[in-house]
Amino acid sequence: MNTMNTSNAFNPLEYKKQINEFPNITFAEFQQITDVQVRKDIVSKNKLIQTDAYNRTMNHIKGKERSKIQEAYTLSFRRAPSDAPNEPYVAVQGLREALKETFSFPITQQELDFAKDFYANEGKKGGVSYFDAEMRQEVVDNGGYLPLTIHAVPDGTLLKAGEPAMVVK
Repeated sequence: MNTMNTSNAFNPLEYKKQINEFPNITFAEFQQITDVQVRKDIVSKNKLIQTDAYNRTMNHIKGKERSKIQEAYTLSFRRAPSDAPNEPYVAVQGLREALKETFSFPITQQELDFAKDFYANEGKKGGVSYFDAEMRQEVVDNGGYLPLTIHAVPDGTLLKAGEPAMVVK
């Protein structure tokens, strides 16, 4: 007879959500943490901090009309792996799954508030403080998902150098 209580059974989806979600923390609380590993973990889960100053600065240069401009980014391979010099192809594997994983969690108001304070603090330390919170607020207000169209080749596709594996608009 099976008497296992399934309500307490391990739930892989809940665990995945738990380890990927940004924790319930303010930037002021974050600044009080002395454990470097915990600080790194918290910052790594904030999707709005996972960019570089170049991208944030380019948004600033484009100005307020940027939202009317549709841009496209293409991912391609520059060359095939060096261990296969006679095989000029790259086999794509896991790209769609990686995209699904990357974009499966919405950007939250909590992440946005934290990022605003994080970048303001970076500016105080001499770093690049520019952060277009207004643009990100539009994303949060619309459910937290970026308005992207992504076309990616299916697993097993063979590509030559320069052929697109993915296009993001």
